[in-house]
Amino acid sequence: MSSLGERINHLRVVRKGLTLEQLASKLSIPVYQKDKIVDYKPITSGTLSNLENNKHRPNVDIAIVLSDFFGVSVDWLLRGEDYPEKTIPFDRMKLQDLFASMTPEQLEAQERIINEMRRKALKNSE
Repeated sequence: MSSLGERINHLRVVRKGLTLEQLASKLSIPVYQKDKIVDYKPITSGTLSNLENNKHRPNVDIAIVLSDFFGVSVDWLLRGEDYPEKTIPFDRMKLQDLFASMTPEQLEAQERIINEMRRKALKNSE
């Protein structure tokens, strides 16, 4: 696969078996305000079509979202270099959906758990 568009099409059709519309419905990019994510903006099927037809190149956010979704490196996606695939045990969108369904108390509890895991990981790495 020599072009970015061919790689995206291959990942979409062969790996995931999705139409452009189905893929678009699963993807969104972060909207930032003062370096904080304040919202997510959907990626349209038209944008994906333009990428697959090599009419446009993705911006950084779209490249990251696509690489995460398909479980490939950004280098492989953009340049076609043969890097090993990365494994993503928990899809970012699933995590976003999970957190969106939690109460403020549940979110605070999850934050405490994550911070404790970070402290233990730092302590173990010393």
